[in-house]
Amino acid sequence: MCLGIAYGLACCVRGQEGENIFHLLCRSVLSSVPVLSYIVMLLLAFFSITLPSSFIHWASIPASANTFLSMMMIGVALGISLKKDFLRVIYTDIGVRFMGAAGMAAGVYFFLDYPMEIKRVLIILLFSPIAGMACYYTAKLKGNIGVAACISSLYILVSIVMMSALIIFLSHTV
Repeated sequence: MCLGIAYGLACCVRGQEGENIFHLLCRSVLSSVPVLSYIVMLLLAFFSITLPSSFIHWASIPASANTFLSMMMIGVALGISLKKDFLRVIYTDIGVRFMGAAGMAAGVYFFLDYPMEIKRVLIILLFSPIAGMACYYTAKLKGNIGVAACISSLYILVSIVMMSALIIFLSHTV
């Protein structure tokens, strides 16, 4: 859902002069199937509406393909091509993401009043890989898919190491 909203904001930034930014944002966000799905599910949960089990069983079949499709999307765009022109952008993007995740992790650890088990999960999730749809939205925005794929690929590799280290480190904290 966050990627759909980010895509909508990016459309506003790249929009034509004279366009109504609010209209453009609503149009791009509400035309995103993932965002609409989340909105529908939030409304169903808010009004305590349960779906019939036969519908849930039917919907679980295509939903099971979600992981495969995300991995396929990353695999299609997979490529670690470190061109000199884009090295600064790639390392800056990854660095900013890790610094932001580290700052939020420190906030979770020191400021949230939750049991340590919940804090561990939240901290590890902050360092999780970038969503597989990032390349898709980059393509829709007519951005550099090669750079987006390289960032996703590198971030997955670095993220696996970081998450493993965090699991080991946080398992020893009380």
